[in-house]
Amino acid sequence: MRGPVNVARSGSGDLNLDTIGRVEIGSVGSGDISVSDASGDVAIESIGSGDVSVDGVNGNFHVGSRGSGSIEHRNVRGTVSVPRDND
Repeated sequence: MRGPVNVARSGSGDLNLDTIGRVEIGSVGSGDISVSDASGDVAIESIGSGDVSVDGVNGNFHVGSRGSGSIEHRNVRGTVSVPRDND
């Protein structure tokens, strides 16, 4: 297992994280985020127009707020807390 990942901001580029520990991301702009096989929690403060895909989280998955970007999640062992489409 790998260590934790902390990203303050992801702008317009894509970010792919695979086989890692806990993930904390401040904000996602227009770039896409992909997380797979995280051994801990995955938390994202805010998402703009970028898309987020999470598959294989051994902890909780949390997104604070979202713009027009989509959120997909699969195989999360803990709780999932994401804004609904009309939030």
